[in-house]
Amino acid sequence: HLKKMGDWHDHLIAQEVYNRIGIFCNVKKYFIFTTIRNPWERVVSFYNYSARDKLGLAWFDKNYDKNTAGQLPFVDYMDLLESGDGDKPNKEKKIRWNYVAFPNINTVIHHKDCNVVDKVYRSEDNFYKQIKTDFKKRNINVNLKKFFLSTNKKNHKMNSEIKNSKTLSFDYRKYYTRDKDIELVADRFKSDIEMGGYVF
Repeated sequence: HLKKMGDWHDHLIAQEVYNRIGIFCNVKKYFIFTTIRNPWERVVSFYNYSARDKLGLAWFDKNYDKNTAGQLPFVDYMDLLESGDGDKPNKEKKIRWNYVAFPNINTVIHHKDCNVVDKVYRSEDNFYKQIKTDFKKRNINVNLKKFFLSTNKKNHKMNSEIKNSKTLSFDYRKYYTRDKDIELVADRFKSDIEMGGYVF
């Protein structure tokens, strides 16, 4: 219904869903789950995805310079994030944390101390196998391979995502050449790091 009204996108957090539909009616009768990802990897992933030009603009910005696509160094990218002062936009480069990523914990809590998710899976683990096991315990009959492929057909491949049950990975650590950048992400995503037991 929300999609038909144009009031929905796949990255809404729980608070935004709550604001649109009100109380989570009969939420207890559903098995609700989500995934969590290493924050340091997420930041690098979005850096690569946005392919910032030399001025720091992403490919989806109307003033994006295609001739210098991807030329903004990672250290400069992190400096722009830091100078953006949290969620406040950097007026010159238009980069802010909310354009990069928000803590995954924001997706599972719709207001203080109210967790609407039954299970959180780490994307680095064999979460497909874990979900399959949890579905079986709850007598939930769903074709998970078909589900994953239909909902992620643009970003996921059978061999890498489903067969191997892991997300594509890369060595994100090589991007972090300064301790302050590691600490910046650690501070911003403290809740995620604690939830997933992550270490740099």
